[in-house]
Amino acid sequence: MRGIFPKSLVLSPSPNPAPTQLIQVAKAFVALQSARHEADYDLSRNLFRREVDALIQKADDAFSAWESIRKDDKAKLYLACFHMCDFWDKER
Repeated sequence: MRGIFPKSLVLSPSPNPAPTQLIQVAKAFVALQSARHEADYDLSRNLFRREVDALIQKADDAFSAWESIRKDDKAKLYLACFHMCDFWDKER
């Protein structure tokens, strides 16, 4: 589908076209979601204060990174992908 995406999203010659802040947000999301699942479902797991503090710091850092990148076209596409996951899962 040509012409749908902004020019800034067209393939880049750079080996890493995603901004560093966006990569930080994505990695934090995965790590925090995993920690949430572990806390919710692994009743044998005890959390220590330093671990919780580190997770809170990771979330704070991710929010700061998102604030600096949220208006970038690649960040908007990343966010749109979250809204499309249910649709894509149904297509499989």
